[in-house]
Amino acid sequence: MDPFDADVARTWPPTQWREVTVLVGVSGGPDSVALTRSLAHLKGDGPGRLVVAHFEHGWRPEAQLGDRQFVEELAAKLDLPFVSGAATGEGIPSGTGLEAAARVERFRFFDEVAQRYGARYLALGHTRDDHIETILQRILRGTGPRGLAGIPVARAWREGAAIVHPLRNLRRCDVIAYLERLGQDYRRDETNEDLSRTRNRIRQRLLPLLREEFSPHVDEALLRLSEWAELYEQWVPHVLEPLWKKAITIPVPRRVVVRCEELAAEPRLAVLELLRQVWDDRDWPQQSMDAPTWHRLADMVLAPDDSVAMLPGGVRAGRREGLLVLERLPREA
Repeated sequence: MDPFDADVARTWPPTQWREVTVLVGVSGGPDSVALTRSLAHLKGDGPGRLVVAHFEHGWRPEAQLGDRQFVEELAAKLDLPFVSGAATGEGIPSGTGLEAAARVERFRFFDEVAQRYGARYLALGHTRDDHIETILQRILRGTGPRGLAGIPVARAWREGAAIVHPLRNLRRCDVIAYLERLGQDYRRDETNEDLSRTRNRIRQRLLPLLREEFSPHVDEALLRLSEWAELYEQWVPHVLEPLWKKAITIPVPRRVVVRCEELAAEPRLAVLELLRQVWDDRDWPQQSMDAPTWHRLADMVLAPDDSVAMLPGGVRAGRREGLLVLERLPREA
């Protein structure tokens, strides 16, 4: 077995997924192509199936047709089903950033395809490098403990399905070396060189500066930080479960009621984490929920005064008579 495939198998053992349907997000870039080749090899003749899903963001109109054709041909070569979709901009609130809007549409597409094929997993090609860059980007944004965990190997997604990152412990250079050994080509995305994008500046400027002028071991330091944050993530649910039972009611899918008096004596951190858990449970968008917004919401729980606020993602918060009502408004509203 190729060492790359062996690393993928250690991160995500084939016994966990070989007999079910796995949706693989494939852009045509080296990471997703390597992921597809590796999973196809590791699956072997198992009764499950891999479905190749390609999404066009519309950022590179002159190249996206070539990307789609490349991914479709790769799927045909591996005898895998292929499905594609494209961004339309429909249902995206005004003021949503380019990357946030792209993520919403991409995962809307993945969700539709996963339901169509009954997929148990969505596999994405994020690497160790992406993991490190994500941690640093979140630090720059002022993230809380959760954000420091970076990209998890696996996390819950839609009901009955999970998102997995089988390449998370592999470096980008490992990906390229693997594809060279296979003689496998891939598509190049010139937007990765666009320094107007924060992620690209972190990759090309900030991380090299930190390694050269501060510590050659900065990558390992960030990974250790994420390991501590992951341990925190494992501990938090044990604290939140009793708080959720006594303080949270969900009368209808779009509405959550918080009994503020049950949280009045709790540490502020517990209130913040419980509110984040509400967003996770309801799958409400968190991309624009920055630290000041979370603290403003915690103030509404802990302060005695009635108040109303509109939050990112179309969530209305209103406190009255000791109850905080959170409601996700329909898009047309």
